[in-house]
Amino acid sequence: MAAYVDSQRKWVACMRHNGIDLPDPNTKGQVDMSGQGLALKKDPKFIGASQKCAKIRATVPQGLEEANEPKLTPAQIKVGRDYAACMQKNGAADFPDPDPDGYGSNDNSGQSEWDQDSAGAKRATRVCAPILGRSANPPAGKG
Repeated sequence: MAAYVDSQRKWVACMRHNGIDLPDPNTKGQVDMSGQGLALKKDPKFIGASQKCAKIRATVPQGLEEANEPKLTPAQIKVGRDYAACMQKNGAADFPDPDPDGYGSNDNSGQSEWDQDSAGAKRATRVCAPILGRSANPPAGKG
């Protein structure tokens, strides 16, 4: 765990050196980019820095990754699958299918898996939103 946290600190330092201001990792090595959202991940400067710093970034240790993801119920997994199918059918053809555990994939590349800003994606999000209401904890995906 300590090696992972140290690796994350080095990755953040590399990103900062390349012009991307990220917060320090927490005690588990997690870097909270939630305040900066998808706009940051689409920024060419972020993509370039991510590519330059990729070799520094370590894979999340198995135990930590599993600890961060609560098990979804079969009903929650079905909601995730239904939502993905709805999104794909209603204008977001590139919306990813959930993995067998009900989560989206996380490749740590900093690149979005689907175009959330397209007109089709925005329309699909409105049309499919009621599906997420069927679950108290809809699958948000990894990372």
